[in-house]
Amino acid sequence: MAVGKNVIFSAAVGKVCPSQEEAKIKSGETIKPGYLVTKDSNGEFIAHDTAGVGGDWFVADLDSIGQGDATTALTVGDTAQAFIPVPGDFYNVVVAASQNITQKGLALTSNGDGTLKLATTGTATPDVTLFLADEAVNTGGTAQLVRVRVASSSANKASA
Repeated sequence: MAVGKNVIFSAAVGKVCPSQEEAKIKSGETIKPGYLVTKDSNGEFIAHDTAGVGGDWFVADLDSIGQGDATTALTVGDTAQAFIPVPGDFYNVVVAASQNITQKGLALTSNGDGTLKLATTGTATPDVTLFLADEAVNTGGTAQLVRVRVASSSANKASA
């Protein structure tokens, strides 16, 4: 994770906390703050597991009750909070290793494991753009928190 990022919701001064969902973390899941999550058929949070698509998705918050930081995995079985992103909001989300974000505004999509990756665009079957990068970063060998803006075409059914 990138040094210096200690929050997930990263709004301008005066912007209040967005709506959140609460659910238990499903057994066997490893979810960190800033992961893209969804709910399984039992209503438990799991890492968003389908690359390149949207659906009902949320951004996992840090465990503020347990005083966890932005690098501490959420505890399986505990109730966790996740933000319901709306277009234009800013977040620090986990982007997968080996992603070279060369400029602000590049499209990001689900990597299928809770992290994000650069979206494939301009093809016959483009990825669904969920976020736009708000900083240029090369994640190198490890996943990192990257500041992003929720895309206006994010296809998030949870925020509808």
